[in-house]
Amino acid sequence: MIKDDEQKSAISLIRQIIIDELDIIDDRVLIYNQKYNIPKDDGIFITLSMLGSKCFGNRNVQAEDTDGNPIERQEVNIQEMIQIDIMSKSTAALFRRWEVIAALSSNHSQQVQEQNSF
Repeated sequence: MIKDDEQKSAISLIRQIIIDELDIIDDRVLIYNQKYNIPKDDGIFITLSMLGSKCFGNRNVQAEDTDGNPIERQEVNIQEMIQIDIMSKSTAALFRRWEVIAALSSNHSQQVQEQNSF
């Protein structure tokens, strides 16, 4: 579903961690406000929503590209609040909700977070 996120935002990385760790079809883990159809079966369905963000640091650095031309590199540190909702038409979401927390605490998740500085 995600098409225009080449730099991998935090929310799309969290989405991918959940897909990988829960071994769930990627059509069932969506970022809120994307076009989707709610599944008709009893399986789980997960949405991720951006509740808000706050910038707490930024800087501009003068650098050079590979040809020696001057460029400006801009860096921004942002705190983001992401909500994760797990739903199902049966009690599956009730009994599997712990799996999302476990996925975000897994070794794979920790490595992704370290590689992407969040």
